[in-house]
Amino acid sequence: MPSFVNHVEKARDNFEFLEQINSKIPNSIDWQVTVCYYTGLHLINAHLAGFGVQYRNHKEVQGILDPTNPTSIAKIDEEPYYQYIKLERLSRRARYMTHGGNPSPKPAIIRDQHLAQSMKALDIIIVYFKSIFEKKKHANGGTIYSFVFPTIELECSKLKNDLTYIKKKA
Repeated sequence: MPSFVNHVEKARDNFEFLEQINSKIPNSIDWQVTVCYYTGLHLINAHLAGFGVQYRNHKEVQGILDPTNPTSIAKIDEEPYYQYIKLERLSRRARYMTHGGNPSPKPAIIRDQHLAQSMKALDIIIVYFKSIFEKKKHANGGTIYSFVFPTIELECSKLKNDLTYIKKKA
């Protein structure tokens, strides 16, 4: 089973890759949205690894993270939970051109507004898990949980303001 550290390192690699593809292949909005999702997913998996739980499928992950689930050992706050759900939905739209659960004869297109939504959702997830992981770091004497995440610059016409970890490229 991949460790907490393995997942955090993979999330960081994905995040830096997001900056590269945004810069070098700017019209690859679908891939950028997908990388946002997988970056967030690895942070989720790092969180789950701390509880000895391994990712099995999306529904199981949602169930164990669900802030309203009274039996969950790994639930998270509502805001990052709903942002994770949003990222998953946007990633599916990007990968499969579907409108979620709504059947439509037209393929769903990914646009800059979807990329901006993905960036904002990912930033919220990073900020949340940084605070969670830092608390665990202090609780464990600083030996197990280390979380250092870079700040990156991205171009997106619909991203109006700098975020905590994602800055709007000038």
